[in-house]
Amino acid sequence: MLFTNFNIAFEPFRFENSYEYFAPYYFKKDGGINFTYIGGENYKYFSWDWYRIPKEKKSPQWTEPFFDKDAGDIIMSTYSAPFYKETKGKKEFLGVVTADISLSGLTEILASLKITPTGFAFLIFKNGTFIFHPQVNFIMNETIFTLAKKLDDSSLKNIGIQMVNGNIDALTNTSLIPGQKSWVFFHPITTNGWSMSVVIPENDVFADMHGITNRVTLISTIGLVFLLICVIWISRSITKPIRVLSNVTDEIAVGNLDVPIPAIKTSDEIGRLVDSYIHMRDNMKKYIEEVIHLTADKERMESELNFAAQVQQGFLPQEHPKYLNYEFGAVTVPAKFVGGNFYDLIPLQNGHLGLALGDFSGKGVSQLFTWRNS
Repeated sequence: MLFTNFNIAFEPFRFENSYEYFAPYYFKKDGGINFTYIGGENYKYFSWDWYRIPKEKKSPQWTEPFFDKDAGDIIMSTYSAPFYKETKGKKEFLGVVTADISLSGLTEILASLKITPTGFAFLIFKNGTFIFHPQVNFIMNETIFTLAKKLDDSSLKNIGIQMVNGNIDALTNTSLIPGQKSWVFFHPITTNGWSMSVVIPENDVFADMHGITNRVTLISTIGLVFLLICVIWISRSITKPIRVLSNVTDEIAVGNLDVPIPAIKTSDEIGRLVDSYIHMRDNMKKYIEEVIHLTADKERMESELNFAAQVQQGFLPQEHPKYLNYEFGAVTVPAKFVGGNFYDLIPLQNGHLGLALGDFSGKGVSQLFTWRNS
């Protein structure tokens, strides 16, 4: 429990005319609830701040932490609220009800906060005195300003000024955690004017980020290696048939049209390229066979025509007769190997000479013999 002590303190002679001090006080000690009355010549409670200030301001108030020897024998802060008696519409002040908060309980709560592995929290009064700090010797004995002076740290002094003024901010500091740059976040507690701060080393702030970065880097590296393996495998699967086709092309280039082309049963560009190679090879073989046949037919025809030309020249007169001192000459120049024009000189009676001319359409040996037999 945070609230450990409770008290109802009456104004002098308001509880009974015979009681100047009447303040029943309940407090927790040694694991149980204890009861006592406070007040007397050695402890005039109505002069203490926890009683006087709420009475004067007529509103609930928080006192600065104090060490109460007469009651709970602990460091505490008191929440005090005035109470009244209403008579004929008029309020009459009777006393103050208080509840004490134990700083030991608050210390346990703040100490249990695990902000970061090396971060911590601290709490200060309005005047900068430490209510809580991980170094317990600071509590109630040191202020943030005296600590800043000892450390010769102007940034810590500025943080203290900001905190006691009730500001909200986040500033950097290098002395609260020696040797490390830290972020100091602070926020006021508006109900009592205290201020709480959280100190987080910059290394802790970025520790998770560094861890995430390392994990992302590792995952990225693994992914990159896997991607590289996939790229190499895919590249080889693509280039292997291309290398095979390159070898096939070299064989075809030197005239080996019987070189086997591996069949690749895929529907991608490589598969279509292989099909095109097979189709090209088969067409080339077909065209070469046709050229061979055409060449053979042409050679056979030329042979026949040469023979026909020789026969034709043999049919033509080799010597021309002489008549009446005339000399005759003739020449035939076929447009192709064998012409369609023929002639002959035929001696006749009475010194006459006959000239025979023939013209046959078509060329070849058959036309030649047709003319010869005419």
